[in-house]
Amino acid sequence: MILCANCGRSCDESDFAIVDFDDETEEFVREAVCSACSSHGRGESMEGVVAADGDEDGRECVDVDAHARKLAYICCNDLRMISKIPAKTYRQKSGEDIADGVFETIRALSVDLSMKLRGMEYEREVTLRPGMYVIVGDSHGMYENEGASAVAVTAANHLKATIIHVGHALDIHGHISGIASRKGTVVVALSEEVRRLSSINAESPSFSLVRGSVRIGDLVVHNQASRGDMAVGIGKNIRLPETDCSAIVVGRHFHEMFTLTKHDHACRVLTPGCLCHDHVSRRIPKRIPAEVDMDHVMNVSYDRDRSGARQKEIASTWERGMIVIHVSADMKSSVYPIRIKKTKSGWAASYGRLMFLEKEVSHCEKLGLVVGDAHIPSHDPAAIDVVDRIAAIANPDYFVNLGDHVDCTSINHHRLERGEQITYGDLANECGKAKSILSEMARWAPERYFIVGNHSRFIRDFYKKFPQLEGLMNHQATIGAGELGYKVVELKGVLTIAGKAKFIHGDMRHYGAVGGDKHDRVAATMERDTMVGHCHNPSIRRGVYYVGMLGNLDQDYNEANASNWMHGFGLVSHFGGEVFMTTVGFEHAVLYFMGREVRGDAGVSKWNPPDFEAKVVYCKKK
Repeated sequence: MILCANCGRSCDESDFAIVDFDDETEEFVREAVCSACSSHGRGESMEGVVAADGDEDGRECVDVDAHARKLAYICCNDLRMISKIPAKTYRQKSGEDIADGVFETIRALSVDLSMKLRGMEYEREVTLRPGMYVIVGDSHGMYENEGASAVAVTAANHLKATIIHVGHALDIHGHISGIASRKGTVVVALSEEVRRLSSINAESPSFSLVRGSVRIGDLVVHNQASRGDMAVGIGKNIRLPETDCSAIVVGRHFHEMFTLTKHDHACRVLTPGCLCHDHVSRRIPKRIPAEVDMDHVMNVSYDRDRSGARQKEIASTWERGMIVIHVSADMKSSVYPIRIKKTKSGWAASYGRLMFLEKEVSHCEKLGLVVGDAHIPSHDPAAIDVVDRIAAIANPDYFVNLGDHVDCTSINHHRLERGEQITYGDLANECGKAKSILSEMARWAPERYFIVGNHSRFIRDFYKKFPQLEGLMNHQATIGAGELGYKVVELKGVLTIAGKAKFIHGDMRHYGAVGGDKHDRVAATMERDTMVGHCHNPSIRRGVYYVGMLGNLDQDYNEANASNWMHGFGLVSHFGGEVFMTTVGFEHAVLYFMGREVRGDAGVSKWNPPDFEAKVVYCKKK
C-alpha cells in the first residue's frame, strides 16, 4: 500500500496513474497522488467511465479489452509510449470517441497486456543458493542433440547439481527441448521466448523461468546481452552487464572463455556451447499448395540463397559443451568449462578423472596436468600449492610444464637492449630455486615434460653475444630438467601426446596465419586440442586452451592495476579416441575441485626454497 501525497489515504499501487517508464529498472514511474485526487484536480468526473460488461446506468458499453489491444498495437507494444500517450492522440489514431476516464482504464489494461507479452510477471534477476550447478545452452527445441543433453543430465545427477539453461530453449516453431523442460531446470529465457515458455510452463509446470539473469555468488548467468556475429570471438562484440562479479555466462553456440582486463579483480566471460545439432532454422510454410513441385521444395531450402549457405557454414563450427560451477558457502565460484564430444562410446564429457557418458559415469583412460609461467623467483607459492593439492586429488598420469618456469630477471634482454644496467638478481640463485621447485613438481606424475619458454631464451641471447660463455651457461637454459626425468621440448617446439593433444609455450608469432589476434592465429596454425602458456590468463577459443600462470600477478613490467592475468592450470583427459581439455582459473589460492575445498598455503617450505649458489662440475664432452 502507498500513501497518497494529497489525501493521505493508504491506497493500492494500481490507484496511482502511470506517468513514465524507466528502461533501466524496467519499472513504472507513478503519480504521487491517487487517482481520485488526480481526477478531482483535473476537474474530471467519474461519470464518463463506462462499464466493460454491463449497462446498468444506461451508458454505452465499451469493449475495453479490445481497446487495450488496439492501444498496445498503436504504441508498438512500447510500455513508455503506452504510459504517456494522451487520450486525444488515441482518439485520433483509433477513430473512437473514448472518454478520458475510460481511456485510463484502457491504458491500465494495455499496460498489463504489454507486461505479460514481455514476461515481466517473472523475476528479472534471481539469486540462487550455494551449491553445484551445470550450465548448458542453446538446445533449440526439436533440433536438440539428445546424446549431448543426456551427458549433461548424467553430470547433473552425479554431482547433484541444478541445471541452468541459457540461450535458445525453443526452435523456430515453438517446441521446447527436453533438457529445458526437465523438472528442476532453471531457464534463463531470451526476451523473444518468454511468452511461449510461460505458456508451456503454465500448461505443465516443471521448470523455473527467469527473464533476465541468475546470480550465484560472484557469478552471473546473463541472457540479454547483444551477442552480435556468432562467428566473431567472444569478448570482442558482446555488450556485457556492468557488474562486480568474477564470471559472466552468456548464451552462444561456441565453447569459449575470455578473461577481461579489470582494475581490481579477475573476471571471465564464458559460453557453455550448444546442445543442438548443426542446423539452419527454416519455418514450416503455413499454406501448402495442392501440388508440390521441385521449385516449391527449393524455395523452402536453407541453401536457396547466400544467407542460408552462410548460416550452414557457421553452424558447422558450433561446439557442444557445458560449464560445471561450484559455489561455496562464502559465495565464491569455481568454474570448469567442459566440452562434450562424440567418442567411440557415444557422447561424453570429462571432469577430472570422471567421464560423464549418456547413461553412466566412467573414468578416463589417461589424465594430464598442465601448468606454466611460474617465473621463479617471482612465483606465487600459494598458487603452486593449490596445484600440488589438485595433483594429489586427481593423480595424473603425466605432467606438462609449458615453460617460463624461471624468470631470468638478472639478464632480461629487453632491458639490456634498452641500454639499462641490471644491478640486481643472481642468475645462479634463480636457476637453483627453479630447479628445486621443478624437482618437487616431478612428484606430480610419473610421465613428465618440460617446454623451454621465451624467458629461458634470455640466457641463450646472452651467450650468443659472448659465445665463450656458452659452455658454462647452456645447461642453465633447461635448469637441468632432463636430469629430473623430464622430456625436454626445445624453444618454439611442439609437444604431441597420444597423437592428438598438442602443447606449446605460446611465444611463436605464427607469421602468415589467418586471424586478428593470437587466439585465432594459434587456432588456424595448430588447430584444435592445443594447450598454450605464455599469455598468463585462462581462455578458450576454437579448441585452443590458454592456461593461467603460477607467478606473481605483478611481475614489475606489467600493468598490475589493469590486467587480465590470473592463476590457473589445465587438465587433459583421454577417452574413446578423443582428447578433452579444460583450463581452470582461480583467485586468492582457493578452489573447489571434485567436491573438495583446495586452499593453497603460501608458507609451504618446498615452494619457498633457500638461496642457492652455483657449483661448476667439469666432465668430458660427449
